Amino acid sequence: MSIAARLQPRLGALLLLGSLAALGWALWPVAYDVEVQPLRPENLLLPVTTAGTSTSAQAAPAGIVEPRWLRLERPRRLLAGRPQVVRLTLALEGDRSSATAPREWASGVGGAEDVSDVFETHNVVAAASLRVAGFTLQPAGELAKPLLPGQPASFIWRVVAPQGGSYRGTIMLRLRFLPKAGGEPLERALWVQAVQWQADTLIGMSRPDAAWLGVLGLAIGSILVVPWLKEVHGWLWKKEAHPD
Repeated sequence: MSIAARLQPRLGALLLLGSLAALGWALWPVAYDVEVQPLRPENLLLPVTTAGTSTSAQAAPAGIVEPRWLRLERPRRLLAGRPQVVRLTLALEGDRSSATAPREWASGVGGAEDVSDVFETHNVVAAASLRVAGFTLQPAGELAKPLLPGQPASFIWRVVAPQGGSYRGTIMLRLRFLPKAGGEPLERALWVQAVQWQADTLIGMSRPDAAWLGVLGLAIGSILVVPWLKEVHGWLWKKEAHPD
């Protein structure tokens, strides 16, 4: 048996192992981090216009009387070229049906004794944006959804890091109050958070490249190993048929 014939099955086995490792890296599920943050009641109040068009953060007579909190779900790390999901939810907490809920909620807002329900006089829109330099985002730009009484509002982005490296950006959430009787809308910046991701590669390869290389390696490795397996099978069959 020639040297090439002896090396062929070993090279095939190594190629199969390497290809399986590349496929495992490309297809292994990515862990997600979940961050939950309650919103301060004063941040859910209707802004007050003073001196023309400026807004004040002082206590206002109307606001969202439902305690709300934010839930951010994002991948712990990224694989270059692999789409991942980022989800931001403005969730509801507490029982809106309780008649005493508004007054109890408002008792800690700047000494206010009562806060009226802003949903009675305004349509409320939640607008969120995710900005990360170098990312491919779907959808891009600001996302806006109506915020309804007793209902959450969720925003979902598909993010792709085109290459390995560190990426920094911000997630922002705003509330827009549109008067039902007409007039200028009011806006409040509700929440801003800096985000950072590390995008990994496999020896400089993105996730799609590693996956295709793994598939190709499996095919070539199988071609190299199969003839040797046939020889081993034939030898074992002959030994079993003729033990002497």
